[in-house]
Amino acid sequence: MKTTKLLTMLIALLTIAMMSQKSQAALVLDFDTDSYGNAIQAGQFIDNEYANWGINISAYNQYGPDYAITFDTAHPTGNDPDLETPGYNNSVDLHNVLIIADSITDNNNDDLVDDPNDQAGSFPGYIQFDFDADQSGDVTFSFLDIEESGGSISFLLDGVLQSGFSLAPNGDNGYSSFTRGAALFDSIKVHFAGSGALASVTVVPEPASMSLLAFGALMIGMRPKRKRVA
Repeated sequence: MKTTKLLTMLIALLTIAMMSQKSQAALVLDFDTDSYGNAIQAGQFIDNEYANWGINISAYNQYGPDYAITFDTAHPTGNDPDLETPGYNNSVDLHNVLIIADSITDNNNDDLVDDPNDQAGSFPGYIQFDFDADQSGDVTFSFLDIEESGGSISFLLDGVLQSGFSLAPNGDNGYSSFTRGAALFDSIKVHFAGSGALASVTVVPEPASMSLLAFGALMIGMRPKRKRVA
């Protein structure tokens, strides 16, 4: 009787774990819409647009203002055709991308940068993503117009580096996308070696640990007890 109750409880736990696994959908930050589905405009300051998902965004710029803003690749501004999509070296249609702003001039006071442009120069800075909860799983990044080598992506936990990857150039007006498996982390820093844009970030939560724990408990509960030998 006790065994039956234990098995019932463990099966229920495993079912809940598997349902939880299915519910953890990928979080796609494409900078076209925020976490509520609201449209993001060109030149918009990006910081808490994804706070509803537990993600906040900031930037550091050693040459200028510390702001991450959107750039509309369908209508390039700042005399910057190398961020156009589709463009002369890419065939993607990205619309908004995220850049480190070289200026935040807003003459008409509409809370949008008048002439968005990405910061140039050697190692201008980074864009940072801070998560309210610890993360573990795959993260997919896509980039536009990364011409200089030396950029990197860092995964951190409580400010301590957990893993890091180089950001390979994709050429003038080029586009690239790649996925990296990450250890436990609560922030990501994307360091730019020069000008360029971050086209999207997709975070896929890793739900396997809970399912494996429940499955292991189920197997232990089903294991027959050894008989004592007199």
